[in-house]
Amino acid sequence: MTTRGTPKLLEIAYQGYFMCRLATDPDPTNEERGMSGYTMALASEDRLDQVIRLQVTPEFLARNGRKPLGEMGFTIGVNVVGVRFDGKPSSAAACSRAATTSPAPTTPCRWW
Repeated sequence: MTTRGTPKLLEIAYQGYFMCRLATDPDPTNEERGMSGYTMALASEDRLDQVIRLQVTPEFLARNGRKPLGEMGFTIGVNVVGVRFDGKPSSAAACSRAATTSPAPTTPCRWW
C-alpha cells in the first residue's frame, strides 16, 4: 500500500493586461467580424477570434491595437510576479522570464 503525503499547494501571482478580441451583444459570441455590437473588426484587422492573449507580438499589436490603446500607456502582457510553494516563497524570476520570452501563448475562450 502506498501512502500519499500531504498535498502541496502552488500559488502563482500574476500582474498585467491581457488582450481578447470578441464580439459584443447583440452579436453572437462566435461572430468573427462584428455586425451589430459596438466591437467590430476593421478590414485591416484580424477576425474576432475569442482568444485570451497573455502576451502579444509587436506585429499583432500593430495590426489590431487601435487608439487610444497606445496613448494610455498600457503594455499588453501578463507576467508572474510571485510564486509560493507549500506556503513558502519561491523565485518568480525564472517563471516570469520563461513566460515573457516564449512565443505568444494563447488560450481559447470557450463559452460552452
